[in-house]
Amino acid sequence: MKLQILALVIRLTAGAALAMAMPTSAAVVVFGPDSCGGPASCAEGGSISQDWGDSAEVDVSHRSVTAPGNSTELAGRQLRFSGGGLYGGDVALVRRDPNNPDQHAEIRLDLLLPGTVTLHTVDLGSYAAMPDFLSYAVFDSDWKELRRGGFSPNGPAEIQLELDIISSKGLILQFGVASAGWGVRSIEYSFASPAAIPEPTSWAMLVAGFAMIGVVRRRRAMPARAAV
Repeated sequence: MKLQILALVIRLTAGAALAMAMPTSAAVVVFGPDSCGGPASCAEGGSISQDWGDSAEVDVSHRSVTAPGNSTELAGRQLRFSGGGLYGGDVALVRRDPNNPDQHAEIRLDLLLPGTVTLHTVDLGSYAAMPDFLSYAVFDSDWKELRRGGFSPNGPAEIQLELDIISSKGLILQFGVASAGWGVRSIEYSFASPAAIPEPTSWAMLVAGFAMIGVVRRRRAMPARAAV
């Protein structure tokens, strides 16, 4: 009987631990010469592919809009590649069209499966000449603002935005109109399935396992106390 109880305890605790420790998937999206649709596909000013950076769980896309937040998309306005070294390396330009000063570039991370997506970091490089003020905001897909910030350089700069923003509704990184002269080198994101988030049933299994361990210990201790 004791062996059966012990086996049940092991199954309960092992099952709970496994449910709480399911792995997550991570991706680093680098905007390099291959990011326009194939190997060495990017010419200067070429459009970054809308498939670049996608995973089985997260769809990565980009566009430009006419105003902050949820607004009209500008036709044909995508992130553009620059590999001339003027930004300290290959980048996807945040704002390219000087004739459209109200343009806001954005990168979207839309969930394809139930779970959560986390935007960890965004690496950027500025133009060799004096860049403009960098401003950004992060929203979920319901356009709830999650983070807002900015950076004012004294000259050409390379920075990393350490965000670690998590959402179960997808994420939208949007740059302000003042962000001319900046390019995105890479973004890092990860996806976690619901199993990687401890659910009430997992906690219940774990608590039940520990409770049964306590019962077994008390039963073993009772004869020893009675014999005294």
